[in-house]
Amino acid sequence: MSLPHNAAKHSQTRHFKLQMRNASSELHLAIADSGVGFDPVSATNRQGPGPVSMQERAKLAHETIVIDSKPMGGTTIHVHMPFSSKKIRKASTRQVTSDVVCI
Repeated sequence: MSLPHNAAKHSQTRHFKLQMRNASSELHLAIADSGVGFDPVSATNRQGPGPVSMQERAKLAHETIVIDSKPMGGTTIHVHMPFSSKKIRKASTRQVTSDVVCI
């Protein structure tokens, strides 16, 4: 997944929070930064890669993606990945949170 790379490339900050949570029917991934942020509406209306490309790739993988960002207010991206295996669904709920620093 390119989320950590994109956060490091575009946010103009070196500190990120990465969270993965295993729910009963899906894996939830969130990456948050306190960087420059952007206006998701105007970014969606532009041509080229970006939020639209992320939405399209998530849809192809049967995932959902939510982008929460505002100019000078940082960005948080949530990705929900449904489990397709009943064996995985029975796994216990777990959460992992990590602070990431790019050098």
